[in-house]
Amino acid sequence: MGIQQVLSTIRTNIRRKIIFVAMLRQYVSSVGNFSSQYGANTSTSYVIANIIGEPSSYPSYGDFIQSCVLRTYGKWWKSAPEALQPLDNLSQRYFSCDDFIEMHFDRKTYITGINIYETYNPGAIVRILAFDESASNSSHQWFVVWEIKGGCPPVTEQSARIFSPLIKPPPFPTRVICIEFNSSNVAYYTELDAVELVGKCDVNVDDISLAQCIEGLNIDSDYEKEMLLTPQDSSSFDNGCFDLLPGEVIFNILSYLPLNDICKLAQVSTLFYRHCYNPLLPQHQHLNLQPYWFILTKSSLDGFVTKCKRIRSLRLSWCGAHNDMLNSQSLLQIVQVPTLCRLDLSCCALTDELFKSIIPLCQNLTELDVSSTLKYLSCSSLQVIAILSKLVRLNLYNTAVDTTCAMSIVQMCQRLQHLNLGACFYIHDYNQVIDKASSNCPSIKSLDLWRAKSLTSTGINYLAQRSKHLLSLDLGWCSNIDSQDGCLIELLKCCNALKKLYLTANRSISEKELMAIAKHCPDLEQLDLLGNSSVTLAGVQRVLGCCRNMVFLDLSFCGKITDEHIYHLAMQHSKCSIKNSHTQ
Repeated sequence: MGIQQVLSTIRTNIRRKIIFVAMLRQYVSSVGNFSSQYGANTSTSYVIANIIGEPSSYPSYGDFIQSCVLRTYGKWWKSAPEALQPLDNLSQRYFSCDDFIEMHFDRKTYITGINIYETYNPGAIVRILAFDESASNSSHQWFVVWEIKGGCPPVTEQSARIFSPLIKPPPFPTRVICIEFNSSNVAYYTELDAVELVGKCDVNVDDISLAQCIEGLNIDSDYEKEMLLTPQDSSSFDNGCFDLLPGEVIFNILSYLPLNDICKLAQVSTLFYRHCYNPLLPQHQHLNLQPYWFILTKSSLDGFVTKCKRIRSLRLSWCGAHNDMLNSQSLLQIVQVPTLCRLDLSCCALTDELFKSIIPLCQNLTELDVSSTLKYLSCSSLQVIAILSKLVRLNLYNTAVDTTCAMSIVQMCQRLQHLNLGACFYIHDYNQVIDKASSNCPSIKSLDLWRAKSLTSTGINYLAQRSKHLLSLDLGWCSNIDSQDGCLIELLKCCNALKKLYLTANRSISEKELMAIAKHCPDLEQLDLLGNSSVTLAGVQRVLGCCRNMVFLDLSFCGKITDEHIYHLAMQHSKCSIKNSHTQ
């Protein structure tokens, strides 16, 4: 539609009724779904809920407990021993979101602007979407109002800012937006203070909405045009000269295309339709649907059934929160393919009944991620995981798993090498779980016990005695571990292959533990000592001098370490990123 036609349509509709439009500015009133948070569910510090309301810290820059903070940050998460290998290189190239937050506002408006108050390490935001609650078609519910394409230039300015991207206004009123983040774009935690939605609301006489003014403009989302995930019959199209190309050449070309392009190409001709349905294509063997979570429907899954006869990994992270796409017979058909060994259901809107139907069909799974499903899956449904005896990797971060359930799982899944039990607040006795895990899973290599408040020196001693192959251990915010009884020193002696060790906010760390790290863990690459007031410059220097592979060291809020110390340490150890969080 040309610009003259657009203007003509608007003028015609405006003549019908005089519409008075008011600008409305509003802040977040509640939070819907989100992928992770730094703070505890029972706390008010560093939690996602802090995004609610007006700014409280801006224009100050720094680390504030009243900020909204995600758990992930920087590039180190992706290089840690427990890091997952990407499903495929294409997904990483075209989609690079680690976290998201869904935000709700009090009143629907036709949004014209979004102001995001970033008060620490800005630059992680990569995509913003708006939700249409009145959309009848589930694939048209979300509208991309802004996104970064082709990479994100780093933000070097260390100051608070109001990020106001140039958005593409959605053609509907909304009160729900979703912001997606790529933690690799920032060197440390990014913190948000508030999000302001600016929009127009009609205050006219006869309930004539602003939508009537733009009626007939036929504005569509770019994603609705670009990502046609449901293939159509293409038998009527001519193959052209592509018939002359060997099948191997076409296969090789297709292997470089993102999934949405494969789906579009299937509609071009009979030849491409046949090749695009080849189950051996890497996009179908490693099916990553997370980048398209906001447009997927039941029919989308239907289109993949015949393609996924050799599927090896399936990623459905973030899917299903606003439609019933997961309640599909096609999903059950896909997951029961015997070659499927990796299933990612992180922050997935599953029901207990559906989860209990899926897991028994996946007897060959070696990797399962059900993290951040606390609001969806009950402990009783998670119990079924225990039948997956071939599991090597299991992520239960922020789930409803309790002590009994966790013990049952580690009792039966004895091949586990990577286990995440972080922020599982229904586990009231982590010591029992660690006792069982260390006894039954002798090959454990990485263990995430973030905010395991019931963990004590007893659990640490179990690890020291039995888990000598540990490469990564996260004991962040495990406040009941008292290292003064020597439990951590014994752990360091026995687990001397450690490459990552997080002792965040363990107030009992002393010079003895630092000397033990330097002596017994020469291969250490990542060390978090945030909030340890007894850490001294001499101890840090000893660690850096002995651990020559160190690439990340967090000394934030270590009272005896000054900014001047950090400066000199960074000059002497330029290959190591040394963090010193602060508040202005």
